[in-house]
Amino acid sequence: MFAAGSGGEDVWGVDRDGAVNTIETAEEEGADRFVMLSSINADSPGESPEALREYLNAKAEADERLRESDLTYTIVRPGSLTNEAGTGRVRTGADLDRDDSEIPREDVAETLVTALPMESTHERTFEVLAGDEPIPAALENPLNEE
Repeated sequence: MFAAGSGGEDVWGVDRDGAVNTIETAEEEGADRFVMLSSINADSPGESPEALREYLNAKAEADERLRESDLTYTIVRPGSLTNEAGTGRVRTGADLDRDDSEIPREDVAETLVTALPMESTHERTFEVLAGDEPIPAALENPLNEE
């Protein structure tokens, strides 16, 4: 699992290279599962505020490296992180309405840990925001596919 973040400092060294190094080490050590903390809009950095573009490009490159690996991956893309208490409830999807794009850090952490054993999250990249559905239930169908 990779859940480190640069906090805006050294985005290439932490958000990309740190993730890539962790992925490569996992491969070398024979791991078969990897959950990655990414960011909402990592798939469209050019549509984001300029101040976030370098960070999102670094996240996007790390995400792509994980998808190209032999690891069974899950990429979780949360919205803006808050320090509010977690609720244990989220909403997930491939392209969420971002009018209210926040989520408590605690709920992101619970999402990452809950995703580890869930086959429904294998080979999936999804966004996660604060919502109304219990985290385990939301991860049963993280892309909200019909």
